[in-house]
Amino acid sequence: MLSYDASTQRVRVQPMARKYFKDGTSEKIAPVDAVPVQFPGGAGFSITWPLAPGDPVWLAFSGRPFDAWKHTGDAEAEEPTRRRFALSDCVAYPQGPRSRSGALASATDDTMVLGEDAGAQLRIGAGKITLGTPAAELLDLVDQLIGALQTAMTATVMGPQPLDPATQATLASIKLLLTQIKG
Repeated sequence: MLSYDASTQRVRVQPMARKYFKDGTSEKIAPVDAVPVQFPGGAGFSITWPLAPGDPVWLAFSGRPFDAWKHTGDAEAEEPTRRRFALSDCVAYPQGPRSRSGALASATDDTMVLGEDAGAQLRIGAGKITLGTPAAELLDLVDQLIGALQTAMTATVMGPQPLDPATQATLASIKLLLTQIKG
């Protein structure tokens, strides 16, 4: 991918394929502009992420033109031409094919990972959720905060006193629920 416009979700791409001629020569195919990016979504929800020049995209070519759809979203609109599988009739799926050298460090066989490959992530596994970075996990920090509050002392005229029993019970209940979420 050469460039991305987040406001329109369109990319400019340089196809990796080449155009071959009968005399055995070939040339690069010209870049394709304004290719719609197909992020996953449905029922009013979607998942999007930033794209940067150099990110791989997978181009899927339509068997018929869809100029009207690109401009209006009307899938039933009549198309004025009969062209088939043209460069102008493609969509881009972000994070297309990956080479072995481009493998994701965060991929596992038992956890869904959303976030930066080596940065902040939401990880959802069987009965376990984590949110944070390798250096600081949010639920662990909340657990530590609750532990600190459970042992906190309040200054009173009778000297330092623990938090009242109702607050202690609430903290214990939250800590139990947190333990269940953390797995």
